[in-house]
Order: sequence, then C-alpha cells, then structure tokens
Amino acid sequence: MIEADLTEHGVQVLREIVTERQPQPAERRWFTSEYADLYIWQDPSGSISGFEYCYRTGAREYSLRWNMRRGIEYAVIDDGESVPLRNNSPIAIMIDKPDWDLLLQHFRAESRSVDTGLYQFVLHKMLKAACAS
Repeated sequence: MIEADLTEHGVQVLREIVTERQPQPAERRWFTSEYADLYIWQDPSGSISGFEYCYRTGAREYSLRWNMRRGIEYAVIDDGESVPLRNNSPIAIMIDKPDWDLLLQHFRAESRSVDTGLYQFVLHKMLKAACAS
C-alpha cells in the first residue's frame, strides 16, 4: 500500500522541474517525486487545458488524465518489459475505475508543494470523477 511506501521512504513531495517553455498555445508544467509525476497544460491566459497524474504503487504505474474534451481517463501502464528479450514501448491500458481512495491519498500526500490553485483544480476534478463513479 502507498501508506507503507510513504512511511518507509519518508513522505515525498512533488517538486517542479523547470523546462524550456513549450511552444504556444499550451505551456506544460512538470512536477515530480520518487513516486509520482504531475503534468499540467495551461493556455497563454493561465487556464488549465489538461493534466496527467502518474503514480507508482508497488510494481504498477497508473495514469489519470483529464482534458476539456474527453474528461477523465484512467489507465494502468504496461511498461513493455514483460519479456526480457524484447524492448517494447510502454502503453497505457485504459481501465474503468481506479481505487479512488488510494489515488486521492497518494495525490494529497505528494502534492503539498504544488501551487494552491493548480492543486485545488486537479483535486476538484479527481473528487468530481470519484463521486460520479
């Protein structure tokens, strides 16, 4: 469980990695820790047009994506390494419903250092999707 991971390794927090600015119309911001990555796309006015939260628990990696057109999508990541003699590309395998309690616990624990407005936006979308499922 993530609680054990966070306790054993100490609570990790997302930190922003400053990269070269993306070409307009969208700017991507990237926050990362040992267990998770948060990507946020913003238009020139600062409005959020999409985000992706990827997190690892045990040997599995998951991805929660949101954008204005498709809404929330959830996937487990197949790293393509199940056969040692081949080097396949990772792919996202869409699944219906995440473990919302685990996902929200993970996000809240790691996102304390993310800008308050971004954090609240992402959390609101997650909670809205959790209530709808």
